[in-house]
Amino acid sequence: MSQLLTGRRTGLGDFAFRRIALIAALAAGGLLVLLFAVLVAQSWPVWSEYGITRFLTTDTWAPNYIDSTTGNVNPQIGALPFVAGTVLSGLIALMVAAPVGVLVAIYLVEYAPRRVSLVLTFIVELIAAIPSVVVGLWGLYIFAPFLRDTLQWYVASTVGHVIPFFAEDPDRPSTFSVFTAGMILAIMITPMVIAISREVIRSVPMSLREGHVGLGATRWETIRRVVLPTAWSESSAA
Repeated sequence: MSQLLTGRRTGLGDFAFRRIALIAALAAGGLLVLLFAVLVAQSWPVWSEYGITRFLTTDTWAPNYIDSTTGNVNPQIGALPFVAGTVLSGLIALMVAAPVGVLVAIYLVEYAPRRVSLVLTFIVELIAAIPSVVVGLWGLYIFAPFLRDTLQWYVASTVGHVIPFFAEDPDRPSTFSVFTAGMILAIMITPMVIAISREVIRSVPMSLREGHVGLGATRWETIRRVVLPTAWSESSAA
């Protein structure tokens, strides 16, 4: 009798948990839909006046622009610089953070001694927990001026004439540029790339490594031919 009552209570608990989880999931989805609806409603005057194409392809942002001929306010709203800056800074961040994060993760899993790996992993996860606002303020007031006078100056003076987005005066580079934003964003996401890559690489079974080494492969060949492809396939499947 007691076992029957216990089973009923367990069933009721599972049923209640499933319903609570379902309500929470629906509430989260409804909140996202509500936020999207509010954004569309608040921005609808811009969409109806300018249209999506004009809004995304013009590069003038002057909401209070006054027409010199009529004296009336004639807003000029174009989001192309913001969209292009976001895309370019994201690409720069990925180009820097992805190889660095994967290589550091390979070292932590495959090469570093256990004690060193534990310490470095703790430091990486601790840095990843720093709020992005704090990293952004540090990058704006400390890292950006240093970058302007070192790496950014070098990039502007060497490839600035080839890549127009980096074309600046090498003698007076700007502190606020796409390159600076991309590098700061790379610093933000590198710890997360390291942590995720490390977990994916650790999930590769040790038997695959041992089998490949048993066939005469070196450690680097095992990593390149077995560990990384297997980790990539597992992450893609997930």
